[in-house]
Formats: sequence, C-alpha cells, structure tokens
Amino acid sequence: MLLTVSAAGGLAGSVVAPRLGRRLGTGRLLVVTILLHAACSLAFGLSSTPWTAGVAWAIAGAATGVSNVVSNVVGTSLRQTIVPDHLLGRVVSAFRMLAYCAVPVGTLLGGVLGRTLGLRAPFLLAAAVRVAIGLLVLPVLGNRAVQAARLAAGAAPRPGGT
Repeated sequence: MLLTVSAAGGLAGSVVAPRLGRRLGTGRLLVVTILLHAACSLAFGLSSTPWTAGVAWAIAGAATGVSNVVSNVVGTSLRQTIVPDHLLGRVVSAFRMLAYCAVPVGTLLGGVLGRTLGLRAPFLLAAAVRVAIGLLVLPVLGNRAVQAARLAAGAAPRPGGT
C-alpha cells in the first residue's frame, strides 16, 4: 500500500512540476522539495497510524515526482549549460558515481540504524539530514544563484529566475 500511495503521489507531482517550476523557479523548487521530503520523513518516523504514514508517504512521492522532473530535466540542462564542454563528461560521471554510490550506503546505514535503534530511527535521521542539506544548499540553489550561473556561462536568462 505504501508503494502504491508513493507512486500515485509521484505521478501527481510529475504532472504539476512544470507549473511549479515556472511559478517558484528551479532553485527554490529544488530546496522546497528537499524540505518537503524532510517533513514527510519526520511525519512517517513519528506516525503511529497507517493512515498518517500513508499520507506522509504519498506527499513524499509527490515531492519525489516534482524533484525528479526538476532535477532530471531542468537540472541536467542547467548542468549542460554551465559546465564547459571539455569538462562535461567528467562532471556527469562524478555526479552519477556519487549518486549511485549513495544508494547502497544509505540502505546499509538505514538497515543498521533500524536494527539497532528501532524502525523509526532511519526516518528521523533522514529528516534531520534533509533539513541540514536543504539549509546548506540554499545559497547555491537559490533562483538568483542559478540565474547568475547561467549568465556567467553565457546562457540566456530564463523567465522567473530559473
């Protein structure tokens, strides 16, 4: 059931992502989805009813749908715009290596935490880490920072600061 509500949320999020991107801007939307994931992890970790957990997971799925559309489509095109051509292959491979290596490491850590501290611990830690990441990337992922990076790379600015 949790996978189903997460997938339904993901579909809904991917549908509204382009509109949200135009309204909020790329940088702001990415930070909002990070913080929304943090809130959902906290709610899921603290919930004691399946309904609360289901709603939290559906919202997390929607945030994932939005962030996937924004980061995979807009983020990738932004990276291709601001990274010099001769470095693009290195930047993309480093990004993918870090992203793909984080999944098994996070899974292992989540399993160890769940086994030693209880099943709520991985979600509560994920909430704390996501808040920290959201606050750390705020200066780099703000709409102004994204726009400045586009201008510095010689790309045409986009409406709405994205």
